[in-house]
Amino acid sequence: MKKRVEGYRLTQGETAILCENLAMMLHAGIQLRDGFHAVHEDLNGGPLKDALNRVDERIQRGESLADSLKAEDCAPKYMIATLEVGESSGRLEEALEGLGRYYRRMDGFQKRLRSAVYYPVLLICMMAVVVAVMIIGVLPAFQQVLSEFEGGAVSLQAGYGLSYILLAVIALVLLGLAAGFLCSRTEKGRQRLTDLLVKSIFTRRIAYTLAVSQMVNGLSMMLKSGISIEESVAAMILRTRHPRLRERLEACQRAVQEGESWETALGRSGMFGAMGNRLVYIGLKTGSLDLAMEKLSDYYDEELSEALERSVSLVEPVLVVTLSVIIGGIVISAMLPLISILSSVG
Repeated sequence: MKKRVEGYRLTQGETAILCENLAMMLHAGIQLRDGFHAVHEDLNGGPLKDALNRVDERIQRGESLADSLKAEDCAPKYMIATLEVGESSGRLEEALEGLGRYYRRMDGFQKRLRSAVYYPVLLICMMAVVVAVMIIGVLPAFQQVLSEFEGGAVSLQAGYGLSYILLAVIALVLLGLAAGFLCSRTEKGRQRLTDLLVKSIFTRRIAYTLAVSQMVNGLSMMLKSGISIEESVAAMILRTRHPRLRERLEACQRAVQEGESWETALGRSGMFGAMGNRLVYIGLKTGSLDLAMEKLSDYYDEELSEALERSVSLVEPVLVVTLSVIIGGIVISAMLPLISILSSVG
């Protein structure tokens, strides 16, 4: 008997692949139960196959895709909510296509973010190694040379003190990054992390661009799935963690409920800028808002990538200069007593 793997959740990449494959199966005229069975049978063993096997058993018994995923708690809640609407409206294929695009974009962003963070973290670790070498190897050598001279040992305390302070700062930074990674794995943690990024002067702009990008991607996906703009905006209000963006969405919703048109409400919100407002206005007037949102999501994805690249390009030289200055300070603090001794001898 196979051991059941509890608590497995699909990653964004796995979710994108599953939705894309199921959408292709439905487009080819294959029934959902046959298509899902074929998709999960192609997988190798492991927790993913085990989780989808349990979902497949429910689908074969006649349960809906959304209900099966919800019962096994192995898929994102956003995906399940969208599938419920798609199944009830008879547009499951469109819902799966939209979800596939959405999670493909989110997976791509996660990979870009990891790539952007990797090099600065590597530099910080290198700083820690260099400082540790200074403490373990370089400073003791100077200490031994100067130990016979009066005041030499005392003078090196500055170098040791600077080294230990830097190691403590590096440790705090690495602990903060580790805490951020752990927070990103839970819903409450992600909200706290968002609040922190929104308040920081260094990350608030990127945090807002990311929130708008995710919101526009979500709206594009839901509109393509046949969900009305009213329901789509309501869903985005519940999903959006960024407080400023959520307030603007709520203001749009209230304005429409009070009689304003969507083009006026969205235009006055200031969420998209002049170019975005024109796209939204044309999309609403021509009945192609889903296409307008798709173009807008492409624009914000590019903006987000450029913002990450700019941030990394600023962080890297700062870290290199900081490392050079600190090592120079440690070396100078060790050399000054020796220079003083040589001067007195001369």
